[in-house]
Formats: sequence, C-alpha cells, structure tokens
Amino acid sequence: MKLEIAIGDVVVRTDTAIDGEQLSRVIRAVRASR
Repeated sequence: MKLEIAIGDVVVRTDTAIDGEQLSRVIRAVRASR
C-alpha cells in the first residue's frame, strides 16, 4: 500500500512503513527545494 502526499504539484510516494519523522523530513526537503 502506498501513501500519497500532495505538496503543491509535487506528489511524494512512500511506503506506509516509513517513520513519521523521516516523512516530515522528506516533506521539508521537497518544500525547501521549490
């Protein structure tokens, strides 16, 4: 099962097994790269 998080026009697809802290880091990294 995949979890899709839309950030503007960016969709981050990740395993649901990912750690919440890791996920928030990914989101911050994507936002910072825009």
